[in-house]
Amino acid sequence: MMVMGLMSGTSCDGCDVSIVEIEEGRPKLLFFYSKEYTEDLRKRIRKCMDREKGTVDLITQVNFEIGHFFGEVAKEAIVKSGITPHLIASHGQTIYHIPRPDQDKGEKTKSTFQIGEAACIVEETGIPVISDFRVQDVAAGGDGAPLVPMADFIMFREEEIS
Repeated sequence: MMVMGLMSGTSCDGCDVSIVEIEEGRPKLLFFYSKEYTEDLRKRIRKCMDREKGTVDLITQVNFEIGHFFGEVAKEAIVKSGITPHLIASHGQTIYHIPRPDQDKGEKTKSTFQIGEAACIVEETGIPVISDFRVQDVAAGGDGAPLVPMADFIMFREEEIS
């Protein structure tokens, strides 16, 4: 199975794309590509992260902007690599993450919020998209991070050692 992964970190630098082939649970990297956010989009994302400036209307707009941006980057990666994935996995852009609520700040419950609307990626590419990876872990009582060590364990463990 060919899978494309889309990721943007809290540095808000842009979107990283990988295309991997997964057979028997072992991924094989076939292609990697990065594209930077425009300065304007980077500023808008940072504004979404600001408790005072991150309004609902701004967040909903940037959610769709990032979704379309990720979709465009995915299409570029498909053209550059010549590989069309069976599905796309998109982490999105974290704009707020509260793994341990601070009552003094008025935080009542653990939560996390990533934007980059998956439906926009589907519309841009026509490829099924899975997303909201952190949300399930937080809903189940976890911290929503780190995600990579668990993926490493699942994909690279050896039955005799791990």
